[in-house]
Amino acid sequence: MAKKEKYELIGKCAYFPGLKALAIGDLHLGYETMLKKQISIPFNQTKRTMEELKKILDYLAENKKDVKKIILLGDIKHYFSFNLEEENSVNKVLEFLRKYWKVICIRGNHDRMKIAGINFQDYYIERDMAFIHGHKAFPEIYDKNINLIVMSHVHPTVVLREKQGVKAEKYKCFLEGNWKGKKVLILPSFFGMSEGSSFEDIEDEENFSIIPSSELESFEVLVPHKFEVLSFGRMKDLN
Repeated sequence: MAKKEKYELIGKCAYFPGLKALAIGDLHLGYETMLKKQISIPFNQTKRTMEELKKILDYLAENKKDVKKIILLGDIKHYFSFNLEEENSVNKVLEFLRKYWKVICIRGNHDRMKIAGINFQDYYIERDMAFIHGHKAFPEIYDKNINLIVMSHVHPTVVLREKQGVKAEKYKCFLEGNWKGKKVLILPSFFGMSEGSSFEDIEDEENFSIIPSSELESFEVLVPHKFEVLSFGRMKDLN
């Protein structure tokens, strides 16, 4: 667990003690529904997502870190269009979370269709912190009173290579840096079926995020390992 002034990085999530809130990025529920049309897979994405969320929430409770609200940073679902099985997956996870916590759902670029019972928001602002998905900017997040922007969308990962260049492994990571006079925290995807996008991938999509890939070069890379977070320096020094 890495402690910051306003937040703590726990697993693939960020905990905000001042808000008693837990932010979670990119669940992409329903991804396995798409795969099932192509191949037979036993992953059970919904069950595993809830199990992983429960581990993190149990850890917070055991360490007396009170959670009053859950902030889902968009791309809660995977299909761009409507899919009943996917909607059922989303509802199961939300039902699990809503038993104990207020859930704030931010609209991501995959969340195009309405889902009964979900009131999507473009952004969520509390105190001096703005929570967004990251594919689209809103004037409110640039207000002079906003000091921290929390987002997901990028699915950041880092590729760590041996000096000989023979072995390379990809890890989900947080990115932490400064942009437009604001501190920015980018969460890794919570989605468990893919690591995410390496910096090389992000470079190929300059306009994919509200923050250009050239600006992300100076961001610090923080790799989650269970409930600890390891710093690997700046992104540009790793590529």
